[in-house]
Amino acid sequence: MLKFKFTLTGDDGKVEFQAGRSSLWKATEAGDALPESNVKGAKQDYMWVYFAAKQNGLLGKLGVPDGASVDDAICAIADSYDYEIEQVKDDAPLA
Repeated sequence: MLKFKFTLTGDDGKVEFQAGRSSLWKATEAGDALPESNVKGAKQDYMWVYFAAKQNGLLGKLGVPDGASVDDAICAIADSYDYEIEQVKDDAPLA
């Protein structure tokens, strides 16, 4: 199973969680609608963080107001947290 570990670090400490590839798919599709700009790549990265956090029910913990648009949510997260994303290695032996 393909999983990713998200580590967000900000003034309020560290938040860690995992998400699967569907959060990446959602972020990629949403990112396609962004206009071309110098910050499009960074916004797409934070979209992935947003969709993964949403999948885990963590938007409130990250300071995203209820009912915030995706753009407002990624800006709120980006203004408060740096992120690191790494693939979770599966320790199960191959059959």
